[in-house]
Amino acid sequence: MSDNVLIVGGGLAGLAAAVALTENGVPCTVLESRPRLGGRASSFPDANSEQWVDNCQHVAMGCCTNFHKFCKTTGINGCFERQRELYFINPDNGRVHRFSANLLPAPMHLAGSFAGLSYLSWRDKLSLVLGLKALAAKAAAIDPRPFSDWLRSQHQTPRTIERFWTVVLVSALSETLDRINVAAARKVFVDGFLRHRDGWAVD
Repeated sequence: MSDNVLIVGGGLAGLAAAVALTENGVPCTVLESRPRLGGRASSFPDANSEQWVDNCQHVAMGCCTNFHKFCKTTGINGCFERQRELYFINPDNGRVHRFSANLLPAPMHLAGSFAGLSYLSWRDKLSLVLGLKALAAKAAAIDPRPFSDWLRSQHQTPRTIERFWTVVLVSALSETLDRINVAAARKVFVDGFLRHRDGWAVD
């Protein structure tokens, strides 16, 4: 093994690799072209509002176990607070929907919250249920298509794509649906919403 491992890129993946190597006694050097570390986990000033805008990864879902371990190892886990209730806003009338788990076991623990989203019709909700069921299938884990293509193949309604799939995935992965593969989307929804009661909760 080399005396020093060279890591190109100081984003979350590069920093996590450096932490893991250091924990195991392997010296390493991180190279980053930007004047700061963190990659997409960053903030930037908006030229119009002069406000600081947070980019991913300033929140993390409960299913992001590797990220939580990284935060604990580096001592920044105290900067996060677990939110057991989320808020979705109806873009048509501004109505606020509280999104939280009920007492049922996964994957039924969020059924009531999904059913209560007034900006999705019952047709949209049925489409969503069928889409989540298909995404949970093992075949989706090796599907090479962009997630936008997969959604169309699953006959997801335009409103469901716009008001659910896009909202969750852009927030979680900071990327558009045509640039997210099916496996990455499956990781968010299956681990976050279906597999564990606390996987959806946001820190």
